[in-house]
Amino acid sequence: MTVFGPAGNFIIMIRIGLIILLLQTPLYAQIYPGPRSSALGSASMALQGSWSIQQNPAGISTLERPVLAFSYEQHFLDPELSSQSALLVLPINKHVLGLSFRRYGFSEYAEQSAGFAYARSFSGTLSLAIALRLHQIHINQYGNASALSLDAGMQFRLTERIMIGSFISNPGRSGYSNSPASNVPVGMSLGISYFFSDKVLVLTDLEKVLGRAMDLKFGLEYKPVKEYALRGGVSVNPYKQYAGFGFNFKGIAIDAAIISHPSLGISPNLGLSYEF
Repeated sequence: MTVFGPAGNFIIMIRIGLIILLLQTPLYAQIYPGPRSSALGSASMALQGSWSIQQNPAGISTLERPVLAFSYEQHFLDPELSSQSALLVLPINKHVLGLSFRRYGFSEYAEQSAGFAYARSFSGTLSLAIALRLHQIHINQYGNASALSLDAGMQFRLTERIMIGSFISNPGRSGYSNSPASNVPVGMSLGISYFFSDKVLVLTDLEKVLGRAMDLKFGLEYKPVKEYALRGGVSVNPYKQYAGFGFNFKGIAIDAAIISHPSLGISPNLGLSYEF
């Protein structure tokens, strides 16, 4: 829906200001962790599964069957400020290929990203991955800006219960065309996951994005039964709370999450995936 007049312009200005506040630096494209990770405080470096393609693609290396997934997130209950994501993961022998797409924003401002990832597991202990991402930003009356970035990820299983993961995004410091003052974020993350039992998984990540303060994230997943999971988490900077659940039956997975920002409100998130 398009809104005209002074009131409509005021709403648009508020939304653009909100985006800038959230990103802390103008034109910083976001990376969406997926609904499962969103419920786990966005702690994803040592997490495995199809949505790992978005944060640490090394996490898709152990998948043995193709996966198609979609998700929708409504930011702060604003009906016009949302994100839509889709991915496809294709295991081919020892190699795993992945395609991902995400759109974030509203009619006057939009961020889009499309990515291609390649991952491989070596003896089930070490997993390596690279990802090529195309980023695009559109602002009405200002046009488009685009950038291409290269990311790399790793996961290493120390024991049957402990895994570490690391990820670096855009080490080449790619910037947006037609916007020399704006860059794709350069970030480094390190994480660890620990299985207390078959039912309890604990994760923590330490993330540093250049130009921003360091963030610490925690997540907990509890599976009372194999098909159902309860999740929760927190992040330190900015402080946010997370909760959600997941249900998996015969290859169909439904994941839901709620992110609570102390100043801006809550953002519900729903994802659906199918493993062929």
